[in-house]
Amino acid sequence: MGYSIIMATYNGEKYIEEQLISIVNQTILPNEVLIFDDQSNDSTVMIIKEFIYSRNLNWEIIVNTSNIGWRKNFIQGLRRASQEFIFLCDQDDIWESDKCEILLNTISKIKDCNLLLSNYYPFSLEKETTIPRTMYNQCNNKKTMEVKLNVKNLVSVYRPGCTYCFRKEFFKSIEKYWIDGIAHDRFIYEFALLFGSVYLLQYRAIQYRRHSNNNSPMNIRTRRARLNGIFQMIKMTEYFLNILSTEPLPKREMSIPVLQQILKFYKDQESFYSYPALSGWIKLAIFHFSDYPRLKNLVGDLIIGLNSKLY
Repeated sequence: MGYSIIMATYNGEKYIEEQLISIVNQTILPNEVLIFDDQSNDSTVMIIKEFIYSRNLNWEIIVNTSNIGWRKNFIQGLRRASQEFIFLCDQDDIWESDKCEILLNTISKIKDCNLLLSNYYPFSLEKETTIPRTMYNQCNNKKTMEVKLNVKNLVSVYRPGCTYCFRKEFFKSIEKYWIDGIAHDRFIYEFALLFGSVYLLQYRAIQYRRHSNNNSPMNIRTRRARLNGIFQMIKMTEYFLNILSTEPLPKREMSIPVLQQILKFYKDQESFYSYPALSGWIKLAIFHFSDYPRLKNLVGDLIIGLNSKLY
């Protein structure tokens, strides 16, 4: 079971060495580690090169000729991966030493699993960083469950990309559909979910660092920011619908109605945020209650929609 680790870095000097140490301490070592740096202007590249040299590792670091952004940086790395299984790696987390071994053993036993997710344990050394309480409520019993295709699971990415293990063959089958602007982990997750091939391993395989410079989206608390996000999701959903309508992809008959319901959900949200009124929120509550990942997301729409200015 050969596997590749794809890491994208940018100005990560503060935490990068802890992540590298947790990779080199894996109980099953990777066959390939490809690190793509996006023109860091700190000592990130030097730290990585010294780490590789001092341990005589056959890892490769590639420094981009220009800054291309973290989404494209990860995608170019995935296209270079050569092994049967792929792990995505951020620059600031800490992996449990048996993460790769346990995930590889699990995914290899589930024939229809293209993407395996794991749980994580969030932490922060910054007092000003608030971690949502729900992040702590992940169990660690090492049981496996299928992530079902439904609106709720498509609207919200179930786990971040740093918890992913997926098959190279699956990525090759979908990579031509990626367009700039779509996050690499959302792209992989949503296609795998539309194919009906996502599973979750209830194991906290990484220590998931939260800090002020995380690229992961935080709570967006203005109407304009919410509208911008909704516009992007409408565009992406329409794009996925077009692909499923024109390409002979697996389980398209099941996937298209779910995407159509999501599109209706986003457009009703757009209408509410564009012309906020209590009646618009009540419509969301009546027709889309089951589409919200959590009740607090529905309440958040009410608070932000009615109390936040557009600009």
